[in-house]
Amino acid sequence: MTGGGHITLRGVSGVSTVEEEKLGECSMSTEIETRIATIAEQLKDSNEWKTVEKFGGDPIALITEDVERLMKYRTDKTAVSFARAKFAKFVNQQNMESVIGVVVGGVDRYGSKAPITYPVIKKDGSMTKVCTWDTGLIPIPSIVEIKGKYNGEYQNYLIDEEMGLLDCKDAPDVLKLLTKVGMPVTADFSKIGKYDTVVIRGFIKSVYPSPIWENGQKVSAYNALEFNEAEPPRKTPCMDIRLESGSGNNVVTFQLTRQRRGMPVIAIDDFIEICKDAVELCEDDPVEQCKFVRDGIFGREVVAIGEVSSITEKVSESTMEPVLYINVRIAAIYEIPFNPVPITNTKVEKPSKPAPTAPKATPKKVAKPESEEEAPAKVVDAKAQATSEKLDDMVNDIITVCRVSKKSPASLTVEQVRDALDIPDTTSNMLVKIAIDKAVEKWLAMKKAAKKE
Repeated sequence: MTGGGHITLRGVSGVSTVEEEKLGECSMSTEIETRIATIAEQLKDSNEWKTVEKFGGDPIALITEDVERLMKYRTDKTAVSFARAKFAKFVNQQNMESVIGVVVGGVDRYGSKAPITYPVIKKDGSMTKVCTWDTGLIPIPSIVEIKGKYNGEYQNYLIDEEMGLLDCKDAPDVLKLLTKVGMPVTADFSKIGKYDTVVIRGFIKSVYPSPIWENGQKVSAYNALEFNEAEPPRKTPCMDIRLESGSGNNVVTFQLTRQRRGMPVIAIDDFIEICKDAVELCEDDPVEQCKFVRDGIFGREVVAIGEVSSITEKVSESTMEPVLYINVRIAAIYEIPFNPVPITNTKVEKPSKPAPTAPKATPKKVAKPESEEEAPAKVVDAKAQATSEKLDDMVNDIITVCRVSKKSPASLTVEQVRDALDIPDTTSNMLVKIAIDKAVEKWLAMKKAAKKE
């Protein structure tokens, strides 16, 4: 400070600290405006600038967003390069679409660099696919919202790496959803094409090894369990599961292909344990392994979601009718628990509520000697109760249930039959068991007669 009371700072006399800061801000503001103007002048006639404006963007605003970082570079050409990249990113995001739906599994291909593909079920029941190389991005199962760029050839959306998931929450009952939107094997697949996402349900008929291809030729087959390329490697099932065609001419095969880092969801009871036993008992023999797996899961009803890998039509040599072969590379497969469709026209009526009675005294239980045999009184009572008309009606209803569910009467329990036919409590379990036994006899007789025809 001088005798005159003036402040001297950095060799500048007569200027206060506050005034100097204001001058510095003005100088910096002028430099920023000059840099922005320079970048704008060099880019205003470029295609990038025009494309940003075409999508409703403000090029000046995009440049200004990063201007503090751009001011660190000495030359304008560096700042211009970063501004071009900013424009390209903006345009790319405008080309992206939002996808919201349920994701239940993801798969990729062993030996390839393809991303993991996740089938998505939208709210309206339509389906699509999203893809990413990030194995930890999407939790399974979940409801997600993503932004991705659509690929018309493969009918999928590549998720933007920077935006990632916009939203993610737990999925509802996946099995219930798949069962609701799933098409039966006998459905019309004429409008289905390669790479389409489908959900199909049916009964397992056979299991075949997953082939190894070289130059378009099958050279070998994978074991029922094979390591993927994850870190650390994990074993995943590899096989083709064919469904029963029923009354239609469609042959549907679910393909569990060898994975690179994908992990298909397999919700079939004891499936992995069956595969482990198959590999252990039939070492280095994929055909026998798949026969073993088939024996363990034959006849189970399943529903799966995946991508159509091929769909071809051929004429059957035996019937001379067209047969449609649909192969689906599945991301998830669920077993449908046995739940027969209730028969609404059954003649077994619900009992009316009994009139209230006075409580009976509970007799004291007397322990029986171990050598004493159980009296056959219940069997006699059940047979006496089983009048011909009532029993025949129950047998016919059981046969109807089995035709609908494609299950043999021999596989039904008394409880399942009671639930399916809404049998009243006044009908004993023994009578239901007699009806099941008679239904088994009738079912076998019907199958033998059908074979003779």
